[in-house]
This record gives sequence, structure tokens and C-alpha cells, in this order.
Amino acid sequence: MKQLINILFGSAILFSFAQCGNGKELSYKLQETPIFKTTEAIYQSWIAGVAGGGSGINVMFKSSNTDENIVLDSLYFRNKKAKLERKGDLYIGRFMTEANKKPELIMHSDSDQEYGNKPPVKTKFPFELKDDEAVIKYLEKGKSKFIKIRLTEKPAELYP
Repeated sequence: MKQLINILFGSAILFSFAQCGNGKELSYKLQETPIFKTTEAIYQSWIAGVAGGGSGINVMFKSSNTDENIVLDSLYFRNKKAKLERKGDLYIGRFMTEANKKPELIMHSDSDQEYGNKPPVKTKFPFELKDDEAVIKYLEKGKSKFIKIRLTEKPAELYP
């Protein structure tokens, strides 16, 4: 009898831990029909003309969203996420790239000098996208929703 109680008690504990975190997962289901229109969706690479100046990709599109219950929040593009900036009816997502970026690792012949280096963090990207696709996250009455858009490439901007 004591063995049966131990098995039931152990099973109850295991099942209680198995449900942890299930309720907090976001739903990344793409909407079939967008509630707002996007036009002139482009992406453009840029490179600073000085070492350490950085480089990146700007994704821009226009939206005729007039519904105050809808807020365009962020953009997913090439395994990265960026907050959207709004300038009138133009929305911009700015993505920094690794090219021309200073390394964050300390490399030294004495391994004690390398203390503090952090390993790269890999996160699972919620969407499978082609290079010319992006996903817009928007909030409708406080609820997160997602739509996919197709982008056209504009020639790169090279700064002197």
C-alpha cells in the first residue's frame, strides 16, 4: 500500500511540472487576411564609410492604417526582430548586421584575461521566411497578431 501511495504521489508531482509554461506561450499564427494595407514595402542595405561605423538593413513600408485599435508594433526579418518606427504613414524597422561590427569577445593568450566572455545566445526564430519576406506584429485591441509581407530590394546605400 505504501508503494502505491509513493507511485501516485510521484506521478502527481511529475504531471504538475509537465504543465509549467504552457499557458504563457505566444501564438505565432499568421493572419490570412490583413486588416490593414501595406504598400511600397522595400528593404535596403547600408554600410557606414568608416571602420566601426556599422552596417545594417532598413525595412520600410507604408500603411494606410486609420483604425486606432490597431498598433503596428514590430517587424521580423532575416531571423531578427526590430521595433517599428513611425513617420506619418511610413514605418521603418532597423536591423544591425554583423559586418563592420566590433567583436565583443576578448581573445588573449592568457585564458584568465578572457574571463567575462559570454557565449552566443541562440534563440529560436518563430517564422520560416525567405530573404524577401518579413512579418509584421501588430496589436488589435491589445491582442498580438501577425501578417507576412513580401519586400522588394532597393540598391544599397554606401556612405562615404
